[in-house]
Amino acid sequence: MKHSVKSCIVASFGGFLRPLKEERRLYVFSLLMMWLTALAGLLLGIRGAAFRSSLFFSLLSPLGDAYVISLAAWMLSRVRLGWTVRLTAVLLFAAEMFVLLFNHSLLSSDVVNLLVETDAVESSEFLLSALKHPSLWAALALVLTSAFAAWGCCRIARRYAVKHTPRRLMCGALAGASLIGLALQAGVYVNLWRCFRLDSLGDFELDEHEPRLYTPAVRLFYGIAVNRAATKELDELVKAVERTEVEGCSFRSPLIVLVIGESYNKHHASLYNPRHRSTTPRLEALRDEGRLWVFSDVVTPYNHTTAVFREMFSTWDRSCTDGPLDHTLFPAVFRKAGYDVWLFSNQFVQKNADVTTEAKFNIVGGTIFNHSHLSALQFTRRNTDTKTYDGELLDVLPTADESRPTLLIVHLKGQHVDYGERYPEDRTRYRPEDYEARYGGRTEQMVHARYDNATLYNDSVVATLMHSYDNREAIIIYLSDHGEEVYDWRNQYVRTDDPVMSWGEASNQYEVPFVVYMSALYRQRHPDVAEEVEAARERPFVSTDICHMLFRLAGIRTREYKPSLDLLSPHYVAPERIIDDETDYDALRRESVNK
Repeated sequence: MKHSVKSCIVASFGGFLRPLKEERRLYVFSLLMMWLTALAGLLLGIRGAAFRSSLFFSLLSPLGDAYVISLAAWMLSRVRLGWTVRLTAVLLFAAEMFVLLFNHSLLSSDVVNLLVETDAVESSEFLLSALKHPSLWAALALVLTSAFAAWGCCRIARRYAVKHTPRRLMCGALAGASLIGLALQAGVYVNLWRCFRLDSLGDFELDEHEPRLYTPAVRLFYGIAVNRAATKELDELVKAVERTEVEGCSFRSPLIVLVIGESYNKHHASLYNPRHRSTTPRLEALRDEGRLWVFSDVVTPYNHTTAVFREMFSTWDRSCTDGPLDHTLFPAVFRKAGYDVWLFSNQFVQKNADVTTEAKFNIVGGTIFNHSHLSALQFTRRNTDTKTYDGELLDVLPTADESRPTLLIVHLKGQHVDYGERYPEDRTRYRPEDYEARYGGRTEQMVHARYDNATLYNDSVVATLMHSYDNREAIIIYLSDHGEEVYDWRNQYVRTDDPVMSWGEASNQYEVPFVVYMSALYRQRHPDVAEEVEAARERPFVSTDICHMLFRLAGIRTREYKPSLDLLSPHYVAPERIIDDETDYDALRRESVNK
């Protein structure tokens, strides 16, 4: 009997060790990459880096994750598919290391959002941009070094075990450590499973629902779970939009045009920063003619389009005691009031399929636009394809019927990376040699030139759009969804997710341009609006509260309207401006001034 029990224990022990033996290189490689990622995250101060919690957990928990990866490879090797796990592991570790070095972030729901809402054209542009960035090559070098180190460690350990150390002792120590890691991570996999059963984003705010995210695979699956819950919320949002109520409308402004730019760093616009190169000559000319009002103190709460649109298109705000799903979307209010509402976007277009039926996980991005029912509730007309350049989108903008009040929303590609793809080659004015490299060498010079050329082209697009309505009673508002870093204070461009918000990050990524243009006919018929706009130019504002200003301009009476959040109202009260959900922008600015 004792011999039988002992045999069972030995057999079980041998079975447990089998994945470690046959997939030892993958095991060691995975372990090294998890430790390396955690260490790099710690050194870079990345939010969510594993070593930030507990050194004990951070060192031992990855042992369990590495075993799970090896177990999956070993099991699939039985059917000659073990290579799929090995390849996936290498690609995920490499991708996360690149994201960490390039974007100062680990794999997360935001990264999943970007992957889902990026089309084939944008993906190819980003890939070309990444190939030119040193972070990609640094990430690949670290992955190759880890792979070589794993191979070397396994080779040395095998020889050493034969000559100096009993094999059973080494195997026992490794198995024991892996068991401890699995025990520590058992709750992680349970919580990850629970996350896939949650149907509300609010549930993910509870700490007990968020697993300890040590591997890119776990982080990626957690991000997918978050997006899955967000997609399920659409059913509730549809109900709220269907309940939209309007008490009345004076149609005060017969044509309102809202133009939303992309990735616009206002400090690279000479309209805001006269010391910069001339990147906005046309808008400056309109300002000098008294036809354009420039607002100086506008911020966005997020540096991702998805998160910005989630609040910008909703009538919900941070002072509400309920949630965003209890409020409607402002285009639906305009439709209910009797306006024609047109959306012409150079990123999100009308699609034949409903994204929810395709099981695409996307919090907003294309979701509030491509969900067939939500789109019908909001918009009278949509465009069905995108253009290479924003100027080409203007060519297909329809002429609004003067007998119908219209809200036209135009969404541009603006200065979205890859900047060199945002303007025609014959519109190039600035060259890399025009710039002095301060942080990023030749790459910085190239990126600077392309970004400023994109900004200059955007200036011509926006000014042309404004002039196209000179013969109409039109008011036009232009703003950007978020900002962008372009080597402004460190060796970094695009956007980041730093653990502690710095003033450099806040001022470049969260401050946005905001201007108002009125045709001569509009100014003649609405001198009161011109006075309100002039009085509001210096007021602190959050871009996602714009619906209240739009309601005022349209003369819409609805319970969703709040005069205290209406930038043009005499009852306007500057709100507490929280960016990235936790940082007081104005307090951070005061601190930067006092330093």
